[in-house]
Amino acid sequence: MSTRRHELFGPQVPARRHSRPQAHGFAFFALAVAVIAGSEARRAVGATPAWAAWVGAGAGVASFSGWALGMWFGVAVGNLLWVVSSIVLSLWTFWFGVVLMRTQAQQR
Repeated sequence: MSTRRHELFGPQVPARRHSRPQAHGFAFFALAVAVIAGSEARRAVGATPAWAAWVGAGAGVASFSGWALGMWFGVAVGNLLWVVSSIVLSLWTFWFGVVLMRTQAQQR
């Protein structure tokens, strides 16, 4: 049976201890949100106040940094930084989305 399984699925590779390939995308998503928030902060008239957009951009960079420190380099304080900044990042993203939907509804 194990030989048949090997033929169908290939050899089993043990998982790396600190690598979670599916979750690495979240780190780069945080960078993308940071770029969007930074662009929003530099606009003359933005959907959110400039201070809030700068907080969103900072939270995105902090979230990426926390993920890199905690998951890639094994620094424990990075995990706490990632959790806190991800909450702030999520709140800003939610706020930004609600404001964009209201703006779109008002234009109709």
